[in-house]
Amino acid sequence: MNRSRTETIIVIVLLLVAVVLLSLNFTSDERDHEEDRTEVPEMETDTPSNSRVDGVGVATDHPVATEIGMEVLDQGGNAADAAVAISYAISVLEPQASGIGGGGLMLVHAPEEQDPVAFDYRETAPNQNNKPDPGIGVPGFVRGMEKVNANYGSQPIEDLMEPAIELAMDGVDVSYTLHTHLQNAYSHIEPQTADVFFPGGRAIEPGDPLVQEELGRTLKTIQEEGPGAFYHGPIGDRIITRIDGLGREDLAGYDVQVRHPVRATFAGMDVYAAPPPAGGTMLVHALQMAERLSLDAWADNPSEFIKRVGGIARTAYEDRVQTIGDPAFVDVPLTNILDSDYADNLSKEFLEDTGKDPLPEDMEGGETDGNTTHFVIVDEDG
Repeated sequence: MNRSRTETIIVIVLLLVAVVLLSLNFTSDERDHEEDRTEVPEMETDTPSNSRVDGVGVATDHPVATEIGMEVLDQGGNAADAAVAISYAISVLEPQASGIGGGGLMLVHAPEEQDPVAFDYRETAPNQNNKPDPGIGVPGFVRGMEKVNANYGSQPIEDLMEPAIELAMDGVDVSYTLHTHLQNAYSHIEPQTADVFFPGGRAIEPGDPLVQEELGRTLKTIQEEGPGAFYHGPIGDRIITRIDGLGREDLAGYDVQVRHPVRATFAGMDVYAAPPPAGGTMLVHALQMAERLSLDAWADNPSEFIKRVGGIARTAYEDRVQTIGDPAFVDVPLTNILDSDYADNLSKEFLEDTGKDPLPEDMEGGETDGNTTHFVIVDEDG
């Protein structure tokens, strides 16, 4: 693969635990002047941050992450470079939503390739002979960043990690979102970590600096020694020691999967979304139902429009829960699921269920607690 500057469009989802891929709307505003952008405090902007200039754009959940991505593009990097830098930075900025102990999925579209590719670096189940604590999987984040950088990057990954290391060592302002998550997670925090996030026994306050020196040292080790330090080196040794049921062979054997994305049509355009085990079909079906049900006809009736959007989302989500699983363990009938007749049937289900609450408390699959993050990057080539 040519590592020169390439046209790349990236949609990324980083996960702390196994959750569905979220659909993403990318809206961008004109980029602010440099002196204005650097003064945005995190605690005042718990909303997605977008920046765009001269045909390039970055949209993330955190203004500092957005700035890091834009700086990579400004310095000659491509979208894949920005994605890696942002991914590592978010692991520091949003520890409640992402981290090197988790995984994710990234869609990459390069100009020399007709279709995007999907890098699946989700967590995987350990060896069948090992039974770790519930919810523990083999983390894929570090290998995922290595793979994306090797296939599409133009900058050394060591340079792309540097902003994250600086953030961890110097500290970042705690957001209201992180503070709220910490308040709800006290019982799950291990004693070794409590002093960082709960100084004096209370969740660190919004606006206070969060310094994560141990995370910074871990990132520095990966930067200097490579991903091998995480999977079969000193970091891997510590992981195995701390987590019962996760073996050395589990970490050493982790492999990133490169998959074909889900493809469908909407409004005469091709739509690409994340393949299983992620829930990209949910996005596809929601768009197709909106088209079939003439959702735009309700634009002048906000209450009915919102109700229908919620109902469409409910129908698409319930179908995802019933049909999408990990292809390593279950057979996912994608050909049938992506057939136009399938979307027709979902639209009929929606019409039959219009009287239901679009977001019932007992929706199968459990509550969504916002413990994921996502972003979009477009470089200067499109």
